[in-house]
Amino acid sequence: MDDNATFLPLLQSEARADQQKTTTLASSETRQLPEAGFSVTSADRQHSLWGIGELDIAALILYNVIYMVGEFEYLILTAVARLQHRAYGAAISKEIEETIGRRCSVGALYITLDRLESKGLITTFMGDPTPQRGGRPKRMVRITAEGARTAGEFYAGVTRMTRGVSWA
Repeated sequence: MDDNATFLPLLQSEARADQQKTTTLASSETRQLPEAGFSVTSADRQHSLWGIGELDIAALILYNVIYMVGEFEYLILTAVARLQHRAYGAAISKEIEETIGRRCSVGALYITLDRLESKGLITTFMGDPTPQRGGRPKRMVRITAEGARTAGEFYAGVTRMTRGVSWA
């Protein structure tokens, strides 16, 4: 079955849901965008870039920040899924480095773990203290159902996008 046959209705459904959530602003209304830490007034909406109102741009930015995942986030989600109950910072970093041959900085890893957790794609908890770590507990990581779905969508999208392309 063609991937677009299942993917396109999903996108259309999400677009309809987003459209229902977004209402046209009256001249005195202000739309709060707490996820981004700002609000947009109807006057802001009148300013446009290529016919896209600033509110629309803000919505696209929020969509990209809140819902979409990037390559590094996908690699972390995949490493967590592979490691299962053994997933914690150092193990995730090692899994990524050994699998793709690229260094994974600890700072970037933990910032990204925080972002993935705020998106609801992973959960974290403190494991038991271990003697190897001087009695300190590990921050254990689990992928959520939403995280697994999102990673699967990312993989499917990349697979579709690269169909017919040779990087040789």
